[in-house]
Amino acid sequence: MITTEKITEIVAKTANAPIEQILGKSRKREFVQPRFVAMKLAKEYTKDSLVKIGNYFGGRDHTTTIHAIQTINDYIDIRANQPQESYLYYAAKDNLHKYLLATNGISQSILLTPHSVPVC
Repeated sequence: MITTEKITEIVAKTANAPIEQILGKSRKREFVQPRFVAMKLAKEYTKDSLVKIGNYFGGRDHTTTIHAIQTINDYIDIRANQPQESYLYYAAKDNLHKYLLATNGISQSILLTPHSVPVC
């Protein structure tokens, strides 16, 4: 079973950003984008509630988690025009899949969903 903590660690490594900054109060883009990606992946891969995810990320409100998820969804929708905006999400998701496969936490067939998009 994957945890929000492990997802955050994977996103931090992918983004080359300190976990402390991702969990912190900084509004710098270099930390906000990894934070939002980690929130979205936490919602996708864990059973954690929006409240629990928000609390983990520095005591944020559940509405911040909703905003983070919608922001990353918007990046994905405009990927064709601005691929750099969604790159971190797909790279982190790919690294998360590799981690899950390596730890036998999930079968490969589950990873190949209709919504899967390969990292370019």
